[in-house]
Amino acid sequence: MSQNAHSVAVTALGTALCMSLPVVLGGCTLAKLWDFPFGECTVSADCRVLSDPSLPASCQQYACQPDGATDRNVCVLLAAEEICDGGDNDCDGRIDERSSGDPVISRPATTIRAGGVSSLSTTTSGSPEIIAWTEGGSSFVGRLDMPDDEGSGLLTAEPPAFVTHVTATRTGETLTSTTEDACYRGATDTRVSACGSEDVALATDGDHVVYAHVVTESGCTGGQLRLSVASTSTPETLYATGPERRSNSFRGVRPHPTVFPCSVNSTDACANADPSSVQSVCGLGHPALALRDGVGLLAYVSAPAARSACGNGSAVDVEAFGVYVRPQPSAAMLAPRVELTDEGSPETLGQTLAGTAPSIVEFGETGYLVAFPNENGDIAVYFVPTPPSPPLNIGTYPSGSLTERPPEVQTQPLMGIRLLGTLPGDATANGVSIALETMTGTAASVRLGVAWRSSCDAASVLRFRSADVSLDSSRHPTSLAAGAGLNLTGAGLFSFPEVQFAPAGFLTEDAPRGGVTVGSRGGGWYVAWVGQDPTQQTPNASDNEGALYLERIALIDGLPVESMGPTQLTLEGVSNHQLVAETLPGGDGRVRVTVRAASSAGVLGIPLSCQ
Repeated sequence: MSQNAHSVAVTALGTALCMSLPVVLGGCTLAKLWDFPFGECTVSADCRVLSDPSLPASCQQYACQPDGATDRNVCVLLAAEEICDGGDNDCDGRIDERSSGDPVISRPATTIRAGGVSSLSTTTSGSPEIIAWTEGGSSFVGRLDMPDDEGSGLLTAEPPAFVTHVTATRTGETLTSTTEDACYRGATDTRVSACGSEDVALATDGDHVVYAHVVTESGCTGGQLRLSVASTSTPETLYATGPERRSNSFRGVRPHPTVFPCSVNSTDACANADPSSVQSVCGLGHPALALRDGVGLLAYVSAPAARSACGNGSAVDVEAFGVYVRPQPSAAMLAPRVELTDEGSPETLGQTLAGTAPSIVEFGETGYLVAFPNENGDIAVYFVPTPPSPPLNIGTYPSGSLTERPPEVQTQPLMGIRLLGTLPGDATANGVSIALETMTGTAASVRLGVAWRSSCDAASVLRFRSADVSLDSSRHPTSLAAGAGLNLTGAGLFSFPEVQFAPAGFLTEDAPRGGVTVGSRGGGWYVAWVGQDPTQQTPNASDNEGALYLERIALIDGLPVESMGPTQLTLEGVSNHQLVAETLPGGDGRVRVTVRAASSAGVLGIPLSCQ
């Protein structure tokens, strides 16, 4: 039957149903009586009145689709075939799952910036989305405007321009045991804006975007942390200004093991340092950031960015700062800046054998969760309360010095940090990524999803485990209980997994799952990674580039939604990626999740959510 002929049948059926069952079919409003004689609909929900009443109410047997012969939308019977529409078309309780071997949830990638892109970092939550990437050896920063359901949008592209103090930038090609904390250049004629950096983290609160760059040896003294802030309207203008020690780039400049080593909280962090050349030994790397309402958290590994993902067998500190965004004071001649807790002295969370960034998620309004593999390879999860309120943004300092501040303008340390618990991991676990279930109501617990890579060689396996975080009456976390664990892959070469949570769209509310009705827990976690390119006859010798894969994990039981294994999203050319979650308007909690990837074709956007 042609689509047009079928719409006529739909019209007759709809009219009959509405005339004969006005009470049972609450969807038969006067609007529907008017629409169906013309075979019209607006959204697929309008067509539910035509579904078999003996089937679950969540079944989306009919979909609202364009009529090929007219400019109208009509209700079309889907013949139990699943399509990417946010509904359960084949009435099996799963939404947008693969059917007949076809990857329903796999949608085409959109190139939003053409060119060979080797690395990419983005703000994984908040709006607007800010992206930093490396293209042809050059750095760019851009804002993505008008994001759409196809993973696309309008991306600006500008090289970052740093605004920084000249007088507070010192010269020091080689650092010694008496090197002072400051921002350093490799030579007198090298501008700080020319300092290379490829290890970048960024986060936004909607008004500001904070960047954490780890400086490489491209013209500057390597291993330093350069903090900066920009407006989301002009993200390419980065202000790296502020008091020494608690702002700008000042970390990782002590090469001596007993005189303020690179990690001021660890006496052996630089035990093997060469005093004549600190660049390849000391410093810090692999930062992670989160930001909310101008206050956030920065965590990093107290080892150089060049440290391998599985480390070198020695444990190093994982440290954290509270972050404050300081807008430009109206009555002072100071630029916007980023400042840190405890006058620039970090808190040590624990130690790790890995060389990958910690993972941070917001924990409601109370603070943050930070996860990383500990020195035994188990996944340690810490709670860090929201940083204490900073001193007033008074502009100048009464002492007239950037290095000496009276107590009333000193920042306080992070307080109340505690280990919630550990999850079973692997001896060489690395690349941890976490995402938290949306916190709502007065639930006694909330579920955390954790993914990681087991090792750094061809025997590596990607793993996932859920965990329940118990809450007290003030919505603070109290403990961690490990849940289901599974292998996402067999052995192979893979990049680090990335995880993002969606509160709905995986399972229907009335679906049975392991003998339990799903109810309000119909969402779950998207987990994406780069793996061996199946188009190559010889598997990749590294995890630098390959195909992008996806698995969906159900919130209710921590198991895959599909039974057919991961979905392949792209064929080749992806070097790294992140998952971006955007809360859609309407107040119903819907979230749009998109893969943002760096590839040989450019910056890609791949939509994962079917709306």
